[in-house]
Amino acid sequence: VQIRTSVRGKHVFVIGSIAPPRVNDRFMEMVLVCQASDLAHAEKVTAVIPHFGYARQDRRTGYHEYLTPISAAMIAEMLTLKATSVITVELHATQIQGFFKCPTDNLHAGGIALNYFRKREFLAPVTFVSPDIGGAERARAIAKRFAPDGSTPIAILDKRRPAPNLSEILHVIGDVEGKVISIEQKGNQ
Repeated sequence: VQIRTSVRGKHVFVIGSIAPPRVNDRFMEMVLVCQASDLAHAEKVTAVIPHFGYARQDRRTGYHEYLTPISAAMIAEMLTLKATSVITVELHATQIQGFFKCPTDNLHAGGIALNYFRKREFLAPVTFVSPDIGGAERARAIAKRFAPDGSTPIAILDKRRPAPNLSEILHVIGDVEGKVISIEQKGNQ
């Protein structure tokens, strides 16, 4: 990578998704641009990551000799060697912010969905659906913002993961029949 302009004393924003395809290539390019900016005496370097590709690897999995790394933590540490701050969008789990060793802001896009639903009239009631148990709190929050009186219901998908990157829906908790649904999707899944 090369920076072909002076960034001395400037606040540099390095924008890039760490996303498929070529997740590792994109990550290394971002780290190298951050380092080049630092070497060029940028005052601040902010990494803006719309998609953090390692976000689902946020804890140890496996047992005994089959343990896996906490990849999200390692990637965050490596990135913040040269970035002075980070902006992410809809992390898989908000606690990932704690993996970064610099100020980190996790932006949420729930307001965009709310604006979409508020501007339309539907023939059936709206139900906000969480893709898993962990997202129920976010679905509840967006439903409350949609109808502060608490009249908008939520539903939750009960799923299991029989293998990496594969999920099966076992049950739907809540009533979705005949409803207009919005499935709350975490950006980094």
